Amino acid sequence: MAQVNQPNLRNRVKPRNAAKSSYRGRRTLYIFDSPRNRQRFQVYGQLCFAHCILAEGDPTIRHYLPSKPPDEPGKGPYRQTVLVERYDGRWERWHFEKRHADDCAGDAKIVQKTEDQIRRSKFLLMNWMALCADRNRVQGESLARELGALMRTMDGCARLTVQQAIRIEGTDPALMLGVIAMQFAEGLLCCDLEHAPYCLTSEIWQP
Repeated sequence: MAQVNQPNLRNRVKPRNAAKSSYRGRRTLYIFDSPRNRQRFQVYGQLCFAHCILAEGDPTIRHYLPSKPPDEPGKGPYRQTVLVERYDGRWERWHFEKRHADDCAGDAKIVQKTEDQIRRSKFLLMNWMALCADRNRVQGESLARELGALMRTMDGCARLTVQQAIRIEGTDPALMLGVIAMQFAEGLLCCDLEHAPYCLTSEIWQP
């Protein structure tokens, strides 16, 4: 079995400083290790955190970066935004509102993210939290053996359960779970992550 290593992440934040920040207010603080960005972020509020998790599963996103509070306290409340780069070269800045707002509709670079979108995502949020953990556990490990074995097996069958995948001979189950999560994030494997919890009986297939 593979040993669980600490993720080799850049841009480490100081949780104590983030928790004491005057910009936090009453919002929940999340210290989040993002496998897509290989960075550790400080995220303020459940809404921003939830959309960052869903961004991990969007294969059209290359990188995203939550904004940081200013070094000096400002006059008004701090509202965290997320800068997103997509593979097609487009850049977006995500703003977070409880409900849909039209005040930025004329700016193509600004995208409103709402609670309604999270509620409509059904099981996606819970599943991608688990898949991010699978990816972070294998940071720094060589995944070539498991990736090759999985692709050879998938070429010979239309669908495979997660349990069947982690039992492929000569592979490590923990590394295989990380490979599967990585393939989902890159859009190279498919699974119904919206309508059911991700588990050993979940079926995976190639697009």
